[in-house]
Amino acid sequence: MPLLKGGSDENAEPEPESQAAKDESVEPEPETPEGVAVASVEPELEKPAAMATPLSGESDEPEFETPSSSTGASDRKVVGSYTDGTPLYQDELASFKGKWRRRSVLVIDHRAYYRSPPLAAAGMTTLPSRGSAVGRFSNLPIKGLTTVAGGVIMHLVLGTLYCWGNFVSYTPENLKYFNGLSAAANGNKPPDTANVMPATIVFQAVGMKIGGMMINKFGIGATAHFGSALMALGVYLSSFQTRLLPFILTYSCITGTGIGTAYNAPLAAGWKFFPKRKGLVNGIVLTGFGAGGLIFNRVGTKFINPSSFNSPYPPEVPAKFGAMLRRLALIYFMQTQLGALVVRGPKSSSPASGAVQEKSAATDSDSVSFKEAITSVKFWKLWMMIVCTATPCLNVANMYKSFSTDYKALNDDAFQSNVGGLGAINNGLGRLFWASMIDIFGFEKPYMCLTVLQAGLMAVLPFCVNSRTAFATAVALIYFTLGGNFAMFPTVNARTFGVANAPEIYSVMFTAFAASGIVGAQFTKALLKSIGWTKVFQCLAAMTLLSLGITAAF
Repeated sequence: MPLLKGGSDENAEPEPESQAAKDESVEPEPETPEGVAVASVEPELEKPAAMATPLSGESDEPEFETPSSSTGASDRKVVGSYTDGTPLYQDELASFKGKWRRRSVLVIDHRAYYRSPPLAAAGMTTLPSRGSAVGRFSNLPIKGLTTVAGGVIMHLVLGTLYCWGNFVSYTPENLKYFNGLSAAANGNKPPDTANVMPATIVFQAVGMKIGGMMINKFGIGATAHFGSALMALGVYLSSFQTRLLPFILTYSCITGTGIGTAYNAPLAAGWKFFPKRKGLVNGIVLTGFGAGGLIFNRVGTKFINPSSFNSPYPPEVPAKFGAMLRRLALIYFMQTQLGALVVRGPKSSSPASGAVQEKSAATDSDSVSFKEAITSVKFWKLWMMIVCTATPCLNVANMYKSFSTDYKALNDDAFQSNVGGLGAINNGLGRLFWASMIDIFGFEKPYMCLTVLQAGLMAVLPFCVNSRTAFATAVALIYFTLGGNFAMFPTVNARTFGVANAPEIYSVMFTAFAASGIVGAQFTKALLKSIGWTKVFQCLAAMTLLSLGITAAF
């Protein structure tokens, strides 16, 4: 890591040293030595009196390898200092061989590197070596870690949006079509319940705009509590509806708005604690959003169909639909409120968050205004890229169970529920994986890899209907790419337009996902009878590949 000066002025005259130390040559900028642990301290680090004395039986001089070339002390770069005031030179750090330094503590870039065991006389706490797991993470902000954990707990419930692909098969006959009539009376056309999930995503986009404004006005914690409570309320109210339109107004409108309102709160808080790891924060938190379906698909199925009846279900299964939603609503409320309790941004007055806020301030200064962002060409290129890649995978997430029910080898309710759960796992893993790829390789290359993978999966899915293993694998990998879509675009949004207005800007960008859900559902309904599933998926594969051209011009 690049080392800045800390505890010493680079231009200050160094203290007298031994001739051997003066003869050392300037080495390239070093890496942090192994075998030391990091603990954040205040810039003005005072040395306890006991630190002036080295450990018993040890020399007071640091152990370095003496270079063969000679360089004047005035030409040597000071990168820090020991706590007794002795300057630390760059070439000294580079020649470190991995042994414990003889001096007790050295300070680089305002961080204290302690030797172990500590000086008991100085009252120092034992710190693990840098090579240990605890040592590597000892300087991470505790509040930041609990905020991310709380975000995961919340998103496990917010991600139950994807459970509709499983729950839709349990809807009573009177909820399947807007007119409340049976499938036979409607000519056995695809049910209108296919509109529930796209409508939920539309109102999620509306909620994200509301959430962005609430974060700025009321703070992150209040927004997290309000949005998650609204989401649970929508599920509860929908359980009493007997017609599809009022069901959509409660389940899709209220629940979707609540999901969107709470969605960005833990992300915005995590970005402030970890400004240089936005992709990783997104990946970890949104893994919960994707994985929520794994848990609640199984919970919901256990509530409504404990005997694992296959479609067509006996009357007692759809009769439990409302009761299932009420029980889930109670669980949703309790879990999200628990997670929201620890979702908080850093306080400006908190010393522990000083370094974080100093780093994020520079990032905020480069932020683009909301109006400037949404009127830019880059914004609309990103919007179109979402439509091209999100439409196919959202279509699969919404209709995989309806599709598989048409094939004898796949028509098993327990199997279909497990496919949804497996997809949810891969949705979560995909968010973590693709978000991490952005941190390492940038946006374009990982996104193009995702696009090619997704197009191939769309093309082969119709040929996997005779094998449960092949079908489950293909659907799981499509969910893996779906997770990538949802994880990569918040990150590229924050990188492109800055962190300050990122939640509000992303609320508009997210309308592309809403449009994708509607386009996919209507596209399938319109063409399914005339061209069949195979041609539908081939068209979706071609649509995915369109985004490659947009990416090349990004």
